[in-house]
Amino acid sequence: MLGKAWQFARRHKTKIAAVSAITGGLVLAGKLAESKFKQWQEEETRKMLEQIKKQHHYENTEKTSNETLKSLFPALIKTIEKSLDSEPILERIKNQTGNKIELWNELKVLSFARALAMIITGTQLVLLLKLQLNILSGILYIKQPSQVLSSRLQERFMALSQNFISFSVPKICEQIREKMIQLLALSLKEKFTITQLEAFFQTTLLQLDLPGFQKLIIAPDGDHISQPLNPDEHLLLDDLINNIVELLEHEDYAKIFRIGLQTSLSNVFDYLAESYLSHESYKENGLRSEVRLPVAKLIPILNQSITVYQSVLHALIKHYTIREYSANIYESFCQAPPDAIAKPSLSTLWPF
Repeated sequence: MLGKAWQFARRHKTKIAAVSAITGGLVLAGKLAESKFKQWQEEETRKMLEQIKKQHHYENTEKTSNETLKSLFPALIKTIEKSLDSEPILERIKNQTGNKIELWNELKVLSFARALAMIITGTQLVLLLKLQLNILSGILYIKQPSQVLSSRLQERFMALSQNFISFSVPKICEQIREKMIQLLALSLKEKFTITQLEAFFQTTLLQLDLPGFQKLIIAPDGDHISQPLNPDEHLLLDDLINNIVELLEHEDYAKIFRIGLQTSLSNVFDYLAESYLSHESYKENGLRSEVRLPVAKLIPILNQSITVYQSVLHALIKHYTIREYSANIYESFCQAPPDAIAKPSLSTLWPF
C-alpha cells in the first residue's frame, strides 16, 4: 500500500508541488489580507475617534464663543449709547429749552446712527470673536498649550475684542454720525412705509465706509492689560494678529460680513415692524405695506432699537453661514504643522 502511494507521488511530484505552493500561497495571502484588514479597521477607528474628539472640541469652542459674546454685547451697547448719547437732547426737548426743530433734527441723526452702529459693530464683534477663538482653539488642538501659548499670551490675543469695543467702536460711531448728518436731509413730516425705510437703510449701508470700519477692528491694547510679554511671546502674538488681519482682508470674510449685516438689519426691522403693525391704518385695512409713519414718529422707535441687541446676537450666532465659516477657520488651523503657528490655506475656507 505504501509502495503504491510512493509510486503515485513520484509520478505526480510536479503537480503535488504546484498544489502545495498554491495552497501555501493562498494561506499566506489570506493571513496578509487579514492583517491588512485589521490595520485598516484600526486606522478607521482611530480616524473616527479623532473626528469625534475634534468635533467635541469645536462644539466646546462654539459654546464658549457664544457665552463670551453674550457677556460682551452689553458692553458694546453701553459704548454705543455713550458715543451717541441722546439723553441730553431728550432732556432739552422735555424741558422745552432750545430750538425745538433743531433738537429734533439732532435726535433724528443720533437715532438713525445708533441703529446703524448696532447693526455694523454688532456684526463686527461677532465675527472678530469667532475668528479669535477658532484660531486659538485650532492651534491648541494640535499642540500642548504650555508648549506654544502661555496664558498671558492667550489673554492678550483675546483682549482684541475688548479693545475693539473700547477704542474702535467710538470712532465708528462718530463716523456714522457724521455720515448721517450728510444723508439725513429728511423732513420730520416725511412719511415712510416699512419697505421704503428698509430701502433707505440699505442705501445708507452702501454709502458708509465699511472697508474703513474693517481697518479699525484691530485696536491697540487697553489699560486693562497688566501682564507684559517676553520677546518670544510678542512674536507669537504678532503672528496671531497677522492671521486675523489676513482673514479680515480676504474676500470670504467680506461676504460673511455682508451676510451678517443683512441678518442684523432684518432683526432690527422685525422690531420696527411691530410699530407699523400697531398703527391705526394697519388695524383698519390689515395691509402693512400701506402704513406710512412720519420721521418724527420713527425717531423714538429707532432711538430704542438698540434694546433688541439680544435678538440680533442670537440671529448672528445661529446663522448657518456664519457657523460654517467658523468651522472652516477652526479646521484650517487644526491642520497647521506641529512646529509652528502657520497661517491656514485660504483656499481651504468655505467657497461661496
